[in-house]
Amino acid sequence: MTGLIKHSYKISVVLFLIFFTNIVVGKISTSIFDRQLPLALDGVIEFLLLVFACLFFVIGILRSEAHKASQP
Repeated sequence: MTGLIKHSYKISVVLFLIFFTNIVVGKISTSIFDRQLPLALDGVIEFLLLVFACLFFVIGILRSEAHKASQP
């Protein structure tokens, strides 16, 4: 679990980029092909990606604040 906390900002950015890429690919495929590509993620998976991206971002913020508070 320490590795996840240590790299929480990186994990958050990667998850958000996956979410954002999925949204952009879905929008482009809908406008060009008039249908959704089969590789697009479902609504529930999009929601979970965004939740975990926010969760890891908050973990990173709390870890940074705890680190600042521990320094004199």
